[in-house]
Amino acid sequence: AVGGSQGLQQIPTPSWVLKREEEKQQQQNGSNSSGRLAEEESDGQTVTTVNDFNVDEFLRRDRTGSKAILFTASHSTLPPWAQIARQSGVNCVFGAVYHTQLRAMRRFGVTASMLPLVVAVRPDGSLAAYNGAIEYASVMQFLAGLVSDPSGIFT
Repeated sequence: AVGGSQGLQQIPTPSWVLKREEEKQQQQNGSNSSGRLAEEESDGQTVTTVNDFNVDEFLRRDRTGSKAILFTASHSTLPPWAQIARQSGVNCVFGAVYHTQLRAMRRFGVTASMLPLVVAVRPDGSLAAYNGAIEYASVMQFLAGLVSDPSGIFT
């Protein structure tokens, strides 16, 4: 009988299988096996795919500038986000976090029920959020409001 008198026993998964699965997951989430940031070029401005493995690196990038991060459950929000990144005219690093990246979402206190959501990270680490439609005019109005904000999110 399979498992003998002690019942079925779980066979440990070989470490090489686990490593391969981890690398596959990282590639699907926009990070290579070394955890480097993956970027999508958008006519001069890039949108970085931020995930559980590279969120800290993304936040350390350009400490004097600001970041605008789209948290989303839908790939359809990316074309407008890329357009905003291209045409915003602000000194800002743009990123996108998918709903499957729970650690990255927790880092900002974002839950799936809040999506889509744009979080702006000021150089001093303070945050501002926009939870409207991811449409060019609406998000640009949000960014413009931040530019005129005395805290100077986008320098």
